[in-house]
Amino acid sequence: PGPRRRWIRRRPPEEDERTGALVRDTRSEDAMRRVVLALDWTPNTTHSGLYVAKERGYFEQEGLDVKLVSPHVTGYKITPINLLDAGEADFALGTSEAIYGYSATSPKPKLQAVASVMARDISRIVTLKEDGIDRPAKLDGQYYASYASRFEGVVVKKLIQNDGGKGTFIECVAEDNDTWNMFLERESSACWVLLHWEGVEASMKGIELNMFALDDYGLGYTFLEVIFARTEKLEEDPDLAESFLRACRKGYTEAAKDPAAAAEMFMTAVAKEYKDHPVTLDVELVRRSQEIISQYFLDEDGVWGRFDRRCVDRNIDWLSDNGLLTRLIDSCSPNVGEGSSSGEPEGWGSDERIPREELDSRRTFTNRYLDNC
Repeated sequence: PGPRRRWIRRRPPEEDERTGALVRDTRSEDAMRRVVLALDWTPNTTHSGLYVAKERGYFEQEGLDVKLVSPHVTGYKITPINLLDAGEADFALGTSEAIYGYSATSPKPKLQAVASVMARDISRIVTLKEDGIDRPAKLDGQYYASYASRFEGVVVKKLIQNDGGKGTFIECVAEDNDTWNMFLERESSACWVLLHWEGVEASMKGIELNMFALDDYGLGYTFLEVIFARTEKLEEDPDLAESFLRACRKGYTEAAKDPAAAAEMFMTAVAKEYKDHPVTLDVELVRRSQEIISQYFLDEDGVWGRFDRRCVDRNIDWLSDNGLLTRLIDSCSPNVGEGSSSGEPEGWGSDERIPREELDSRRTFTNRYLDNC
């Protein structure tokens, strides 16, 4: 399939003997609303709630025939946000950074985040214990494996500075965004990982890591994994968003309460979904990963998806205070294999800054559709 293909193949209803309580929607296939969600990465346990919703028939109960599109199919050549912006996906997964970029050129946001996949930050910046870099300040002069994402370089710089360092690290972009292997192959001294994936893999391989949480060093920036939709589509059809999120909430809530079953359903669903482009999954890694991430899906009230307004506003305030809300692309080194020690994004200190008041968190990160479902 090419990058411009719209992924809307229908899947016929199936019986699942493992889940006797499953109730499939009985409406005809022709009546089902076809929906495409673009994933941010190769299927992993971050997405488990979506696959649980598919396996349990929660989307079908809402009258939705949902296709989950993985970027590995096209070799990561097109981002989920690009697919969404081009109208080739109805929803997309990604980090909160995309909201700021797409909101920067218009007084009315082009995209809105409609749900938060995890209730709190599950990411860490890591180093190898054997290297002796046991605090961020020691990253001065070291290589950092980067995704070249919008704010990444400056976040790392501020982390180092807040620990007493100068922030003069060297940012080097990994091919195919494979920062983890770049790190493991000792081509960098640090990288940004997720506790439930690379963190679990490291544990399984006996690799000891130093882990630096942004919040521990006074950074007001929080990694948020969110579900996006186009603002105009949300306004045209709010019922679709509510139906979709209602099924997502059921799937993620179930994954949070029964990690073992969620892991098995996830692996079963992924095997069915990508027969033409198989995804290799380490069974033990998936099971251990699910045990960890399931603890992050629900907020303190046991509810999935809601944005914590204080967290979102703190993020925007921090980005504004540090001059990162600009109309230009913020990346220290966008080219694979190239390093930069400046730590300054393009547009830093320029006249292209976005006034803080232009980013209303209630418009860009909305709980409206979850509250109504």
